[in-house]
Amino acid sequence: MKSRETAQRTLILGGGLSGDATLRYLQQRDDLVVVDTRLDVAEQLAKQYPEVRVRQISEPASLTELLLRPERGFDRAVVSPGLSDEHPLVRALLDAAIPITTDIDLFCTAVQVPVIGCTGTNGKSTVTALIEELLKGQGVRALAGGNLGPAALDLLRQDPDVAVLELSSFQLQRAGPLPLGIALFLNLADDHVDYHGSYAAYQRAKLRIFEAASCRVWNRDDPATQGPLQADGVMSFGLGSLANDEQGAGIDRSPDGTERLIVRCGERLLPLLPVRLLGLPGRHNLANALAAVTACVVQLERLGRALDEHALNDTLRAFRGLPHRCEPVGEVDGVRFVNDSKATNVAAAIAAVRGIKPSVEGQLVLLLGGQAKGADLAPLAAELVGVVDLAVVYGEDRDAFCRALRGRVPIVECDAAADAFDQATAVAQPGDLVLLAPAAASFDEFASYRARGEWFRERVQAQSARVLEVRGQQ
Repeated sequence: MKSRETAQRTLILGGGLSGDATLRYLQQRDDLVVVDTRLDVAEQLAKQYPEVRVRQISEPASLTELLLRPERGFDRAVVSPGLSDEHPLVRALLDAAIPITTDIDLFCTAVQVPVIGCTGTNGKSTVTALIEELLKGQGVRALAGGNLGPAALDLLRQDPDVAVLELSSFQLQRAGPLPLGIALFLNLADDHVDYHGSYAAYQRAKLRIFEAASCRVWNRDDPATQGPLQADGVMSFGLGSLANDEQGAGIDRSPDGTERLIVRCGERLLPLLPVRLLGLPGRHNLANALAAVTACVVQLERLGRALDEHALNDTLRAFRGLPHRCEPVGEVDGVRFVNDSKATNVAAAIAAVRGIKPSVEGQLVLLLGGQAKGADLAPLAAELVGVVDLAVVYGEDRDAFCRALRGRVPIVECDAAADAFDQATAVAQPGDLVLLAPAAASFDEFASYRARGEWFRERVQAQSARVLEVRGQQ
């Protein structure tokens, strides 16, 4: 361990998932000070790491005072990706000319194995997890993390063969060029305008995933993901067929109409399982599977390993997705409930509705609401017309949702998520489906989309228990 006199002096701003992992990684290397705006988080960190100086600071002036102390002289700051450059505390760092880095930069400097990075507005968690499972099915010790969790730096302690990182626009905007072996950009839709300032700035942040990647994978069906294609190492995926010599994945349609996944890497064209056997439902998940297959095949080639096609197909059949992503959570009196709390933006909610609708026998009741993040809700309203039978709207931005939907989709307006759930269950009849796909962030009522999804599951379970109790008394 370095002495305090020789150790690099580092400020960690934000004690969440990435900040906590950064603290663990650097505590034996750097002279650390950790700052968080939340008193409970700061107190917990101080208790957990008594040898580290932890400060609760919410005012820029207090942080500036700390930064400008002559004896302090911070060499760098590692800033939580959840804090934008316009956050007052981040502005204080910039004004003090403290170099800012990220946990992802620290990870890429230290990692000794190939790294696959995945970004996109929607589906990046699913694709990251599926790449991990596909590689494991080939005998490769792959571990996934990053924005998906666990934090990237925590993967270093587990010594994988390949690391697979989900990378958000927040992480990419501030990180330096990342030397990724394979970088995937899945799709782009209106999201996080409140953080980035504009759609164009959001796209630029996402495209940074390609800056130092040796293989770049983009979506042929979404030109916004294309990026610079003039260099070598470019592959693509899409729901259409592959052109002659086109590298990547697509769909082959036989004369009898059967659709099959195909992938080409180098000169070899591999037909994979029929689309109907894919474990993930919906056309959006078909695109996700194609992206994951592309990354898997390229990585195996780079490792010098032969592809086991049977194992690949088995994994594609078995993988059912992640919690909180089109997750069935119960049926009560003939009404099905599906949790897609991870639909935190308009495009994700649209994909959920499209994927679920064909399986609904009766009415589709949609729970919408939370923090819309400044998104344009008109495309959502257009997609729901004639598809959703009732939208139950709640939360901080319910007025914006109501303005967009009024006159196009039947609406019930509620103050909070609990009221919305009660209204939805009151109107739903046997054969109906209640879908939580909020098209918004959760932070007005919940700690995260995961907490919102768990809450929804618990409400369904409680509803089922009440029904069983009533029946038992009859």
